[in-house]
Amino acid sequence: MAEPKAKPIGLLCEQVSSYVQVSLTKLGCDPVLIVKILSSEGCVMHLCRLVYYSKYNLTMQGDTLTGDLKQMLARAICHNSDRGITSGLIFNQTFFAQVLEGDHASVTQTFVRITSDTRHGDIVLAEMEPASERLFGKWAMGYAGNTELFKKLSAGYDGGFAPQNMPALVLTAFILVLVTDAEGIASSRRVPVG
Repeated sequence: MAEPKAKPIGLLCEQVSSYVQVSLTKLGCDPVLIVKILSSEGCVMHLCRLVYYSKYNLTMQGDTLTGDLKQMLARAICHNSDRGITSGLIFNQTFFAQVLEGDHASVTQTFVRITSDTRHGDIVLAEMEPASERLFGKWAMGYAGNTELFKKLSAGYDGGFAPQNMPALVLTAFILVLVTDAEGIASSRRVPVG
């Protein structure tokens, strides 16, 4: 029995790029960011870092919200581990902010999946850049909720935590500090890095 022929990498990259472009266009993403995501380097297996934030789009509270977050984190840990993605996520019941790290294709596919999740509204891609090293290498999905440190750090900003007023580098550092402080809440499972 003959093995099925593998599709050439170039064809797979074209299919992924087409899917990403259609998905992001439907979501109303800025055309400049779409071009950046689909740059000619898009199919190279280099490490990249994507930073985004979104508004929490549902009205769940209390135990229902806690249960939903636990399920979301469990799925993300499995998904990210399987794809070699490392990540940090913060959530204060108003905003999600997240950093994804991994190869360009995996990070892009994960971001497209996130953009179709109804829990996220007003999604903003703050940055997607090549990275020389992982900042979140300890976590498949590091997580920090609305902790005392989160509140203390947010107090330094006029009006509290407002990711739209933070440069991507500052938002990344903010997430890293909070996830490091909350280590152990979500996965500290090592992700295989190729």
